[in-house]
Amino acid sequence: MPPDALWTESAVGQGLLDDEGRFVTLNPALEMLLGASSRVAAGESLTRYFPDMTGFERLFSEHARVELTTRLVPGPGEEKKAWLSLRREETGGYFLEALDVGETIRVEREAAVTEASAAARDLLRNLAHEIKNPLGGIRGAAQLLEGALTNEDDRECAAIIREEADRLQALVDRFLAPYRRPNEKGPCNVSALLEHVRSLIEHEFPAITVVRDYDVSAPDVVGDKGRLTQVFLNIARNAAEAMGNDPAGRLTLRTRIVRDEFVRNRRVRRALAVFIEDTGPGIPEALRERLFYPLVTGRPEGSGLGLSIADAFVREAGGAIDVESEPGHTVFRVLLPL
Repeated sequence: MPPDALWTESAVGQGLLDDEGRFVTLNPALEMLLGASSRVAAGESLTRYFPDMTGFERLFSEHARVELTTRLVPGPGEEKKAWLSLRREETGGYFLEALDVGETIRVEREAAVTEASAAARDLLRNLAHEIKNPLGGIRGAAQLLEGALTNEDDRECAAIIREEADRLQALVDRFLAPYRRPNEKGPCNVSALLEHVRSLIEHEFPAITVVRDYDVSAPDVVGDKGRLTQVFLNIARNAAEAMGNDPAGRLTLRTRIVRDEFVRNRRVRRALAVFIEDTGPGIPEALRERLFYPLVTGRPEGSGLGLSIADAFVREAGGAIDVESEPGHTVFRVLLPL
């Protein structure tokens, strides 16, 4: 296979080796996996990055293609588990495909969570629309009944029905409200949006220290200003609430330009990464897999809508959210393609 036949936008690392097992060319995904450009890796032996593949040529005595899981060592002190496929080429040399096993599992898990979360959001939006009409009828009937009854206990019961109907109506409206405004995409200065969020958080949680660390060279992203502001505010407010009034609480808003990232299973050459970090108690492990599902919350007073809405709005902007958490340090990372 000639070098220009490589799938340069594939998520699978692909490359060509010569007869001695030295790299000839690599696609961008393999460059990312090895942590080396084609220029640097060209001429390097396969065993430079896959040390257990010494004498791999012997594996082809009975097979034209070999697949196995082996160690990948991109650099000193680094080690990953990788899936490796080698195929002998009729014209000489070998065609290689490789995947980071851990990254593959993460991507598959993210895809499953995204699909389940989107399905749950669609179901709840449809359900919310279906609830509105009968809920209005219940409230109206309770109000009429309350006015017609003379017994005080009966009137109190009717008032409870009306008040609970109002509470459910408010919950339905709260869920539907973010989706009612049309998505108005345009250039967005993320630092300006984060400054607005910082101002709101500092007024609402004066005991917490908010730290700014913006990449001033970052260009604008394309998105809806209102929706992206809501994304950052929902995440930052959750973080602030987790820290409470702890005077040692620290919320950090950071932006950086990152390169060669996979965002929702597609390669993005450049993206703006927005990090929202806090020093709170961390997210329970049992909650992390379902964190972006609607109505999932770790706080008794929480509605479970904030992160679900944030995830939906980031997906609309072509980006992704991930989170790492341990006691004393939680980081949400929002990736927005540039």
